[in-house]
Amino acid sequence: MTRGRIYLCDNSGAWYKTTLFISDMYPDFPIGHGSEIILSFLKRYLRNHSDLLRFTEEAYKKWFNKNIFDEYERDEIVIDLWNAKSLCLENVYDDYSYILNCSKDSVNVIVEGREVHIEKDEMLILSYSDIYMRLRRNRGRKTIILNNDDITECINALDFYIRMYLGQYNNIDLTMAMNLEGEDMRKFRADRFTREKLYTAIRSRVFKDTDISEWELNGSLGIWCDETSDNAKCAYDILQMLRYNRANTCHPEGGFSVDFNTPLIKGSLPVIECICKKENDIVTETVRFNYEHFRIIDDALRVYYYFKNVEIMDIFKYYTDDSISIKIVSIVQELYKGVHMDKKYSDIINNLRLKFMYACLDYIELSENAGKTYIRA
Repeated sequence: MTRGRIYLCDNSGAWYKTTLFISDMYPDFPIGHGSEIILSFLKRYLRNHSDLLRFTEEAYKKWFNKNIFDEYERDEIVIDLWNAKSLCLENVYDDYSYILNCSKDSVNVIVEGREVHIEKDEMLILSYSDIYMRLRRNRGRKTIILNNDDITECINALDFYIRMYLGQYNNIDLTMAMNLEGEDMRKFRADRFTREKLYTAIRSRVFKDTDISEWELNGSLGIWCDETSDNAKCAYDILQMLRYNRANTCHPEGGFSVDFNTPLIKGSLPVIECICKKENDIVTETVRFNYEHFRIIDDALRVYYYFKNVEIMDIFKYYTDDSISIKIVSIVQELYKGVHMDKKYSDIINNLRLKFMYACLDYIELSENAGKTYIRA
């Protein structure tokens, strides 16, 4: 039982703490629940009391499969520490404490009688009363250099992420089938009709307010349809820029599938900056992005990770909280039993997520006991 909780100082200087999270709260990426706290901090999902309340409720449902908070208990989930000028922690028995400074200024924390300074936009992780990790998120635009394989995986992840927003659920089967053969393929084909009908039922609920709710499964929302989520449009903008710049660099002569027209940008985010180079047949793309781009890219990689691990329930929980849809998805999940994708993608995707995470940090300081996950190569 590796326990932990979150302490947060908001923009007004008020301190809050969450109820105790009861297991797997170590920060090792991607398996420890603490890594989700770190990523939420970097994505600016955790900034104030309401963010903390939402995060805690969702975390209990996702991590521990429990909805333990009745309406009258909600005030106990996140406790106001009464605008304390500094957080004072004594008799620290939690395995990990995640202390987030989201205020306008630096703050001081008292841990077992000693004063610890935390800068603005900085996060401190304690292991009991000892400093385990200290990190600060980057401000403004970040820069990352992607190799050719990185670019391909980002494009694949963004493409899958977008198609789920468009209702192209048949893309799950189509893409999965490309990785199967022999007996696995025969079992997969046997239940295809059943899966298609179940996916159609799910879509009739998730897209009940659109024209595609009664269409066949091969129909979908258009990327620039008014009903299409802005997340999908922003993801498509990012995908276009990554693909467009690589295509122009690798195939300056033009040819099939190469479009030299500037991509049409329709999402609400500013255009991501990409500069692609090819030297001695080695392709790299330098990408400058902000935290909102990071939010989209990391979410896309996470959803793609679920897909590559045949975790269909986790995919759909990202896109809908409709309980009936999730029940239907649980039946679909059963129909994928025995289907195994290529496990090499798990490490590829997680290493890419970690690479983007590092790009979002001004610095990271580790204790001698900190996980090897966070030691830079």
